[in-house]
Amino acid sequence: MRMPDMLIGVVTGFLTAFLLAFFVVTIHEVAHIVMAKRYSLKTSRINFKSFGQFIVIKDIERLDSYEKFMVYISGPLTNLILWGVFAIFFRDSFELFRLYNLAIGLFNLLPTIPFDGGRLFVLFFGSRIGVIKTNQLLVKISKLLSAVMLIVGIVQFRLHIYNISLICISIYIFRVIEKEKIFMASDFYKALMNKNSNLDRKALKIENIMVSSNTQISRVVNRLCLEKYFIINVIEQGNMKKMITEYELVNHVVTNGIRGKIKELMDS
Repeated sequence: MRMPDMLIGVVTGFLTAFLLAFFVVTIHEVAHIVMAKRYSLKTSRINFKSFGQFIVIKDIERLDSYEKFMVYISGPLTNLILWGVFAIFFRDSFELFRLYNLAIGLFNLLPTIPFDGGRLFVLFFGSRIGVIKTNQLLVKISKLLSAVMLIVGIVQFRLHIYNISLICISIYIFRVIEKEKIFMASDFYKALMNKNSNLDRKALKIENIMVSSNTQISRVVNRLCLEKYFIINVIEQGNMKKMITEYELVNHVVTNGIRGKIKELMDS
């Protein structure tokens, strides 16, 4: 085979693989959009990346836990269903299509930023240990998984030359972690502010927190989540001095920051 023919074959192969991967990612995102529309949500924007798209769903914080779970899981579940169907009925063909659906479905279930598995991780643990603590834990897990992928990717490259897929994914995850940290924090505070306006659509459990006037505000904020409404009871010498609602707490944090002690809310 002549060198130009070989070069054309390599380029054609890469282009075919890229377009097929882009198509599978599109199927993944369309599944999210369809499920979001089922709950009357709209897509606010679509971010195009070199290997696909990521959609941003507007007002998803309005949904309850089950509805959020269905929106988040719909993408990877669609990929895994397609992989299973084609593995059973078309086992002798569509090998690359099956492989991409399996890979994208499983990768998106990893508990890491910015995949669906990361959102599911926050959804599951946020109501148990607080969203901010969960986000901090997710960032650490994402950095660890990114480093592991990079190491495995280097080994993969040495064994199968030109295959740098894992290396690219690990670099991408590491690059978006810091940016996503900012978005996660701002989105969470925005959702907390909007929680009162969503009470006409769903009922929330109330959780009481007992604190002293010297308790750090940050410790209380770290307990907050979207599935419950928190009441902060300030106790001094066995007596309740003041009751602070979550709305009052969040308003104070938005205006004055997360530093300081609960007694600052009692004086305001």
